[in-house]
Amino acid sequence: MKNITTNDDKILELKEHIKVKRASLKEARLFRPATNCSLEFEDGLKCNLRTLTRDRAIKLLVKLNTIMLSVKDLGLEAEYKIGDYLLTDWISDIQLKMEELTYKAEKQKLQALEKKLDSMLSSDKQVELELDSIADLLKI
Repeated sequence: MKNITTNDDKILELKEHIKVKRASLKEARLFRPATNCSLEFEDGLKCNLRTLTRDRAIKLLVKLNTIMLSVKDLGLEAEYKIGDYLLTDWISDIQLKMEELTYKAEKQKLQALEKKLDSMLSSDKQVELELDSIADLLKI
């Protein structure tokens, strides 16, 4: 019986760590792009920012940063556009999308860990926690 209690205590401790991580997780800003999200390069490469994966976003940022370095060297930052939008707008939108993707991935990871820990609790401890929850709702 002592082993079950020790395991339950460890599981509850890990759940508290998850709770702290979730609270410290930086909430992603709402994705409100400055562009129309339909990025089309002169070489025919097209990309919809709303459907980006993290890997694809990183590759696009590298490509846009390379262009930005050339544009800065030429002193054309205020003029260079892709489509109807400034290069800096595209970069900002992709960075914002990456922030959103990172937040969602971390949140999902924490939820999966918590679910796994919940399933590992002993049935007695699960009942105890459920009773505590009900008592809290009833303000007993």
